[in-house]
Order: sequence, then C-alpha cells, then structure tokens
Amino acid sequence: MFFEGDDFKQRTQDSAVSILSTTYYRGDSKTFKFEDYINSHMSAHKKMKQIKYNNGLGMNESTKVHYFKSNICPDANLEKSISLARPYEKRSFQEYVNFLATEVNFRNPRKKRNSKCFLCVKG
Repeated sequence: MFFEGDDFKQRTQDSAVSILSTTYYRGDSKTFKFEDYINSHMSAHKKMKQIKYNNGLGMNESTKVHYFKSNICPDANLEKSISLARPYEKRSFQEYVNFLATEVNFRNPRKKRNSKCFLCVKG
C-alpha cells in the first residue's frame, strides 16, 4: 500500500509538479543544456503517467506546453522563437519542443560564428 497507495501517488505528483515549476532554462551552460531542460520535463510527464494521473492519460498537451514555455527565462534569448512557436502551442508537446529545439540548435552554432566574426572585425 505504501509504495503504490494514495500517499505514493500524491508524493509522485507533487514531485513531478515541483520539477515542472522549478526547472528553468536560462540558456545553455556547461552543466545544463536545452536537452537537459527537455529531459526534466519528459521525466515529470512520465511520473504523472505512471501514477495514472488524469485517468491514465497523464497531463494534457496544453498544460505540458504551458509549463515548458513559462519557465524559459528571458536570459535564454528565445523570445522570437517562442513567438514563432505559437501555432505549435495548439499541437502536441512533442511538436512544440521539436520546433524550439530546432531553433536552439540552429541558434547556438550561429551565435558562435557571429561572435568570431565580431572579434575579427573589431580586432
């Protein structure tokens, strides 16, 4: 009962919601990348499904997208990408994440190239 009872389900749900509420993406760092941000959300979604939240369906897609989008900080410089992703908010969480991941993956190498070009012009 303890390991699969109501207490366990409530603790698991609280843990999942805590992950979704307190994990922020501020841009890639040495210890935390966009992929880590995605994985933390996927882990929380999996926990909700394991306890058969929402009649076994887990969290609905719009709630997943809401948590994901709301914890991307302005420091991440993804405001334009988030705006462009608005049509994906009505689709699945996975489609929304795929769009933003593509934006991040494209932006990071480009940002490095541009910073090198800036150094060349300035130097």
